[in-house]
Amino acid sequence: MKIPALIVTYYPSNKTILNVCELSKNNLVPVILIVDNTGEDNEVLDELAKIRKVKIIKNEKNMGIAYAQNVGIKYLINESYSFVITYDQDSVIVDNPIQLFSDYIDSNDMGRIGIITSNYIDKRINKVEYDIKTPILTDVVISSGSVINIKSFVDVGGMKEYYFMDQVDNEYCYRLVNKNYDILVLPFIGMCHELGNIKMINILGFKFYTYNQNPMRTYYRTRNSIYFKSEYKDNLLKKKISRQLRIDFIKLFFEKSTFKKIKMFLKGKKDGKKWKKINKNNLILFN
Repeated sequence: MKIPALIVTYYPSNKTILNVCELSKNNLVPVILIVDNTGEDNEVLDELAKIRKVKIIKNEKNMGIAYAQNVGIKYLINESYSFVITYDQDSVIVDNPIQLFSDYIDSNDMGRIGIITSNYIDKRINKVEYDIKTPILTDVVISSGSVINIKSFVDVGGMKEYYFMDQVDNEYCYRLVNKNYDILVLPFIGMCHELGNIKMINILGFKFYTYNQNPMRTYYRTRNSIYFKSEYKDNLLKKKISRQLRIDFIKLFFEKSTFKKIKMFLKGKKDGKKWKKINKNNLILFN
């Protein structure tokens, strides 16, 4: 099974060039589709365009990761592909995960599997995400390094573009599970990844991690968390998200630019409550 790759970029770096070059050498990757949100000319994009197998779609401005992924997968549907592996622009591929994913797809019934992904290492804290030796089912995975079953993607309606960024993959996985699709984690390590600028805080033996992302990410994470819990009549989901929001707020006091982030957190809460006023039908490619 050949698996095209989809990478959403926003002011990509030279690291992106190295990753794309590595993907281009793989015979199981027929095309590397880059959907760019930079919105202007970029030297790195010019270099990426020279790499074999690369196809670039340029958005006129930053339309967010959800929109870009929908655009990319819509293109791949028209090219009759059944699966796609998605990567963040800075994720580093380890060994040859495409081969292992392809072997799994060829050997198993993929009818009710919405996503398959691999284990990965968070480079910031040098931590393996899953302590597993055999495949497991889970409720949510990050989009980077994951193989999306395009049939299930269309069935559940694609990514919700009004989320723009943050919580996009969480909300998408929620819909998959609620339509009885499985999300499968294979035990091999397929990439190194950075989930923000994670740092461990140790206070009197109590350890926790902070994100250390920019204030705008605080805004979108907060706003979209409220969008997420507002969309569904699921009390367990609402309690889970409300608890996470309280934890997120406390963590801001242990990060830089605390005042700015608190301000963006409060703005995110306020704007999140406007969810019902969004004209959602004009912001989704897959209905």
